[in-house]
Amino acid sequence: LFTLDLNGQNVDTLIVNSKITIRDSATNKGTINSLTVSSNMTVADLLEEGYAFQRRSDNSWPAETGKTVSNVSVRQTPIKSVTLDTLNAKDNTDAPTTMSYGTTGGVKLSASCNMLDTTLPDCQWYEIGSSLIPIDNAKGMNYFLPDDLTVGTHSYRVTFTKDGYSKSAEITITVTPVSLDGAAVTVGKLTYNGTKQSPTVMVKLNNKQR
Repeated sequence: LFTLDLNGQNVDTLIVNSKITIRDSATNKGTINSLTVSSNMTVADLLEEGYAFQRRSDNSWPAETGKTVSNVSVRQTPIKSVTLDTLNAKDNTDAPTTMSYGTTGGVKLSASCNMLDTTLPDCQWYEIGSSLIPIDNAKGMNYFLPDDLTVGTHSYRVTFTKDGYSKSAEITITVTPVSLDGAAVTVGKLTYNGTKQSPTVMVKLNNKQR
């Protein structure tokens, strides 16, 4: 793999058609006035982990999924990496990402980030559906799953933001149905009155009742 070390030098136009690594080992960073990558890559593919392109004009961070950037230098990012795990809420041991209905309340999603310094970043959890939905009051390092999470797949994202730079991680939780073999089913009594009625149904299984 070819590595291009800018070493503090400026580049007017750079077009990349195959995978390379761009770095800048100089203290005073160089500038790339125009960078374009081919259709099968993004600009982030050209950088080592923990580095990104930063605009010289306003110190903002261009989208890493883009295919072109301008007036940028190679900088270490405030957030180097983000990890996301599932843990048992009671004892912080590892928990599976596939679980039975009714057991999700004992599981938390736990995020951590490797940062350039010790200043804490902002944090926000999202549920991923047809759009990205922020979860109310979910701004800490842990998110506790609802105990009545429905059967199916549920995807979540956690995003850390610091000094205008954001980095995320995602995870998918699968909730499987529970067999009702051995369950006690109680149907509330109704008196027939000639109209449609909906009796109360209670299901008790493994000392849980719904």
